[in-house]
Amino acid sequence: LALRHVQRCGAMFAALLAVTAGALLAQDQPAPVILGALSKEQAASAEAFARAYTQAIASGDLDTCAASWDSERMIELIIEDVKAPAARLKGFLTGMRQGVQAMIPQICQHWQVREPTFKRVVVIGGVPMARLRFVGDDGIAFVDFVMRHKQGEWRIVNLHNRSVGLDMVEQLRMTSLTALASLDRGIVERMFGSGITSKDLKAFGSLGQDAIRGEFQSVIDTYRKLPEGLRNSALATSSYVSALGQVGGDDDYIKALEDAAARFPAPMFRFMQVDAHFLKKRWSKAITVLEEFAATIGRDATLLALHASILLESGQVPKAMAVMQDALKLEPKCHYANMTSLDVFLKGEDWASVARSIEVLEKDHGYDFRGNIDDEVWAAFKKSPESKPWR
Repeated sequence: LALRHVQRCGAMFAALLAVTAGALLAQDQPAPVILGALSKEQAASAEAFARAYTQAIASGDLDTCAASWDSERMIELIIEDVKAPAARLKGFLTGMRQGVQAMIPQICQHWQVREPTFKRVVVIGGVPMARLRFVGDDGIAFVDFVMRHKQGEWRIVNLHNRSVGLDMVEQLRMTSLTALASLDRGIVERMFGSGITSKDLKAFGSLGQDAIRGEFQSVIDTYRKLPEGLRNSALATSSYVSALGQVGGDDDYIKALEDAAARFPAPMFRFMQVDAHFLKKRWSKAITVLEEFAATIGRDATLLALHASILLESGQVPKAMAVMQDALKLEPKCHYANMTSLDVFLKGEDWASVARSIEVLEKDHGYDFRGNIDDEVWAAFKKSPESKPWR
């Protein structure tokens, strides 16, 4: 079970939106969750909406997913800083509407197979959001879907990927820069300073397409040739860091990640540092980063399981087992936690817990361990009476 959960989330989100891997917000740590900003009735209706949206993603109900978004409001947010006459914006808006309407079902399709889980409704800075968790081979992501209540109905107008700091509206604005620059010549200078050419913008825009095609070395090469203003942007930096994480070369990846964390305000790139600390075997620092992130997200089985994995790698087996038990107590059927627990409990020789996790994985997640525990890692377990059903 690989630990590199965090950096993969950047690439996952890039593929999802068919753009670059990161438009990160320069934001402070999320404020404490205060549901008092909503009335009791509003909180209940917001949660009902969020649960229905989660179910629509899980079931592949693309019509409901699409209807849950207010695409017009999202587009208004994308162009709110553009200084251009309405007549000149008309063609851009037509294309943007078509793109957004096509993108929203793709979001649902991408996350459908990543075990969508509704966590809670949160209110940050007075803005209500539906917090969902997604887990797949490409990582763990906590996503806050920004909700707007209008004419008695909730709709989604933006999303923030808390695992890597991505903001979809800002990302779409950044990846539309070439088109926006043709409408408002000053927008690029206001964002990046002077001296940025159309050729630079084209190269900047190619980062996402190259990432989608898996051409990560091209992303790296292009980034290094960008002018300083673009190269130092959160968008390009995130693309670069994610690409380095995909091609290997741990030293370059770690250095880029640490440089990014030093340049940008928290929480940007902070959770991704779990990777850097893990690869350098800085166990206590990895756990500190993880605990700080968990404090902003809330108790979660996948984060506890990741914590247990780090403890296991550091040789603290009893502590790893205790944290893993907490994870399974919190979410007994969590796929990720039960899969991760096998490593922990096999190492700790807790055969009863190994058996319980196998039972959950078979009953709730479609696994079949019978006759499939012949690898050396299972040898000691196979000698225990708890293994009898799977020998």
